[in-house]
Amino acid sequence: MEKPKEMKSRIKETETEIHIETPARKSWILIIVLGLFTFQLTMGLIFTIANISKIPIVASIFQIIIFGTILFFLIRFLSWQLKGVQVLIQSNKELVIQLKSPVRNKVKTYNIENLGEFRIKDNSVSEGPMAMLQLLGISDKIQLTVNNGYETVKLISGIDIVEAEELKAKLEKNKTVHNNG
Repeated sequence: MEKPKEMKSRIKETETEIHIETPARKSWILIIVLGLFTFQLTMGLIFTIANISKIPIVASIFQIIIFGTILFFLIRFLSWQLKGVQVLIQSNKELVIQLKSPVRNKVKTYNIENLGEFRIKDNSVSEGPMAMLQLLGISDKIQLTVNNGYETVKLISGIDIVEAEELKAKLEKNKTVHNNG
């Protein structure tokens, strides 16, 4: 007998706020391909440093800068894929969105009074290149969003429609309680 699937997100509710942590969706194809690319660039960087006396100084400096920059972004992306967490904290005054990984921490804060209603955005397509990316797990189909003025803010992605509906209901209930209270 199949066990029911559990939510990816972990929810902690208190009287004053709701705290939702959702791990980043892992795309193993991207992890493998970019991991191999990172390995190749690292070997190229090591080879450049080991043979620095044989390569013209301008070329070696150029290679080190280019390899180092590309490696930084590859490692940042791979750390997000492997250990990234989307954190959403809704209190009575603000909504905080954090994208946390071992290499990067990005925080955005929004005034709760300026936010519109929470919505579930379905980006599912049945054909074309986006459909292939969705089948490979590279692109997200379902996103939980909210309006901030005339901007649509992506809150959580990489979740199933059932989980998105549950999170939306909890966020709307918490927002209503604080706006009426």
